[in-house]
Amino acid sequence: MKLGLRGQLILALCLVFAVSFSLLSAATLQLTRRNTQLEQQRLTQQWGQFLAGAYGDRPEAELIAALQKLHDQRVLAAARLDTGNQVQGIGPLPTTAGAYVPVRRGGLTLWLARSHAATAAPMQRLLLFYVGLTGLSVLLLAYVLLTTMLIHPLEAATRAAETMAAGHLDARVPLRGAAEVVRLARSYNHMADELRRQQSELQARVSELEQTAAALKASQAQVVHGEKLASVGRLSAGIAHEIGNPLSAMLGLLELLQDDDLPVEQQREFVARIQKETERIHHIIGGLLTYARKDQPDAPQQQQCDLQAVVADVLSLLAQRSKAQHIDIDVTMADDARQVVGGAAQLLQVILNLTQNAVQALADGGRIWIRSQRLADKVVLTMEDDGPGIAQSVLGQVFEPFATTKPPGEGTGLGLAVCHALVEQMGGRIEAENRAQGGARFVVTLRSA
Repeated sequence: MKLGLRGQLILALCLVFAVSFSLLSAATLQLTRRNTQLEQQRLTQQWGQFLAGAYGDRPEAELIAALQKLHDQRVLAAARLDTGNQVQGIGPLPTTAGAYVPVRRGGLTLWLARSHAATAAPMQRLLLFYVGLTGLSVLLLAYVLLTTMLIHPLEAATRAAETMAAGHLDARVPLRGAAEVVRLARSYNHMADELRRQQSELQARVSELEQTAAALKASQAQVVHGEKLASVGRLSAGIAHEIGNPLSAMLGLLELLQDDDLPVEQQREFVARIQKETERIHHIIGGLLTYARKDQPDAPQQQQCDLQAVVADVLSLLAQRSKAQHIDIDVTMADDARQVVGGAAQLLQVILNLTQNAVQALADGGRIWIRSQRLADKVVLTMEDDGPGIAQSVLGQVFEPFATTKPPGEGTGLGLAVCHALVEQMGGRIEAENRAQGGARFVVTLRSA
């Protein structure tokens, strides 16, 4: 198989010719030997008849003259006539054994000039030479025809296929060679044209898909940001109340500072308290603005964040509202489950949305449990409440857009869908179920950093 197509074809032809010419040569040699034997028998019989007639009917002198004439014509190699009184000879006796055929008749012995067996050997060698020459000529012609009509076109097709495999679809195969090879080349060129057309269509579709993906990404970002602004709106009442208390305290302290008889030490104390309340307001507003800003990382799977710090930020944003609704939040965070894969802004939006939903469900007060634990290379965050739970009618579609059981005006129906999308972007998953003892449970599984 390492010889290639041309080598295999030539080898096959050589084997076929070798077998064919061997059988032909063997048959020719056998027929030549058989003909030689028959010719020898025929000549012997003819000479015997001739000599019998010549010896019995002719005088001795005429017989010697006739034999001498045959010797001069190279028909006889030699002759010996024994009359009893004397032996007369014509020509020297042959010295090569087996090269002449002796014929005896009475006292006459003849040696034929050259036997048919001796002349057959050169003829056999000549025949074998012509057979071999014919075989070599046929092989050479077959080699030239195969190379011109088959091998070269196939090599051109192979080079074109390799060029196509390298990504260059403009390669063409010349239409030459045998009819089958030409049909193969034409099919290859048609395939290359079809591939170029499909590649152009594929590139156009990929471009359309990229544009669609970019539009979807932009729309998703708008939806996420819109849901974030909705969360900010739901937080506004508690934030306003939380800012109102330090503002009232600051106004009272400023009125006291207007008293000229106030001691210097007390003035300094009032100023320090005003500064502390101002920093408190700055911290609250800064956290809210940080959460509401639109610029988010594009690759949350490439980032890491502190899960405990994110939970603490969520609790600080909901502290006033949970306190006003008499909701206790029990937090248990494992020390080995702090660092997770994901963006802090995305994770903050997920946890804040889930906690807000729990707070809204516990309108008459209740308890929320937030726990984290490490399982192998995962961090599992579980959020539970003892509220009414999730209605069975929407439990299976709770993460689909616009699936909500809240009254109109109290929710967009996109919060949990956005949470699901954000968690998947971070390479995690989120699940929802109802607790056996009542209430809802959300389980967020993230990759440990």
